[in-house]
Amino acid sequence: MDSLFLRAYQGLYRFVAKDRIAKKDLPERYIHTHLVCVLATGILMWAYAFVAYFTISDPTPAIVGLVASIIHALSPLLYRLNNNRFLNSNIFIGAGIVHQSTFGYFCGGFHSNIIVWFGILPLLAGLICGRRGIITWLTIGTLVLIGFLLLEVMGINAPYLISPTGLLISQALVTFGWIFTSAIVIWFFLISVEAHQKEIEKKKEGIQNLICVITHDISTPISVIIGRSSMLKKFELPEEASVSINKIIVATTNMTTIVNNVRNLYAMELGKSAIPIECINLNRLMPMLQDNFAEKLEAKRIKFIVNNEVGELEIKANADLLLHQILGNLLSNAIKFSPEGSEIHITIKLKDKNVVIAITDSGIGIPTDLIPRLFEMHSATSRTGTSGEKGTGFGLPIVKAYVEKLDGKISVFSKTLEDAGSKHGTTFELEFLT
Repeated sequence: MDSLFLRAYQGLYRFVAKDRIAKKDLPERYIHTHLVCVLATGILMWAYAFVAYFTISDPTPAIVGLVASIIHALSPLLYRLNNNRFLNSNIFIGAGIVHQSTFGYFCGGFHSNIIVWFGILPLLAGLICGRRGIITWLTIGTLVLIGFLLLEVMGINAPYLISPTGLLISQALVTFGWIFTSAIVIWFFLISVEAHQKEIEKKKEGIQNLICVITHDISTPISVIIGRSSMLKKFELPEEASVSINKIIVATTNMTTIVNNVRNLYAMELGKSAIPIECINLNRLMPMLQDNFAEKLEAKRIKFIVNNEVGELEIKANADLLLHQILGNLLSNAIKFSPEGSEIHITIKLKDKNVVIAITDSGIGIPTDLIPRLFEMHSATSRTGTSGEKGTGFGLPIVKAYVEKLDGKISVFSKTLEDAGSKHGTTFELEFLT
């Protein structure tokens, strides 16, 4: 029975959405939602039309109900003509409110039980058209109800022409109809959300696989370019050629940094990057950090000064992450934004039984409005260094992600040249458990 119902529904949907599926000019979920809402409320539309015909002495509500029910039922066919979901949903919901208003007017106006159905209009419109639909039908429904209320206040009594049997049936349709209609609509909505979530996850997986392939395959040709360029530097070449080779090496090195950062972030997000925690002696880590950046420090004649106030005290972290991804990124930034002949200080001290590593430069500083966005992956925070060095904007978000993976904290304090005069510069503080 379930499969038969499903096949019938799929056949109806394909008939209704034929042109939209072919042209791909409207997401299918909107047409599905419209069709399900029509099926869920259609029985009630026809039921009220028949109740009006048999139990209301005036023929008007029956005629209006019949016409409105036909328009309501045929409204999904509009998708064969256009992709305007707002217009199509308004026609289907508009037929419903006209039917309800007419039935309600001949059953006592503001005292009629059918006007309770006005509450479902924003729900249906919202499912199909989002906020715009909700606002539209919340407004229209409210105005119609206010109209009924004003008639009552002004002493203009609406006719009460429904029979006791019709009133009982109408009340039953309201009571049971609300329960089943809302349940069906919300059930379908949840199914749609789950399907949409699965689709997003599938696309995300595809993007992640693409990133994995690209970062893996691009590393080899980049390494070849760097290697061959470095070999060319050994030969005596014209000055212009040497300058070009140096630029090639710098550009490809930056590309390697970007690829490695993306690869590391990807692995971390997937949980594939295992992070073993160990006890680390910072005294042994600092010389390694200085050696890694010796060439850059020498190129800008920057002094690297370490002030260790904790002696041989160890912290709980991961040596590779702390050295390369965290301290490496922060020191690289400090060098990039420091003027030639300046100093970079690394201070290691205790704070509430935790170890704080502070990297301080006397560089150009960070604008105040940029600081809150420094660690956001999708914010544009990349700036050019004091010697024209280009950044990617990936470094600090990756630093923060790894610091948090190590149960640490990171904070930044900075003053720009314009704000602080001679006392400009930036300090990044890392706090780790001992």
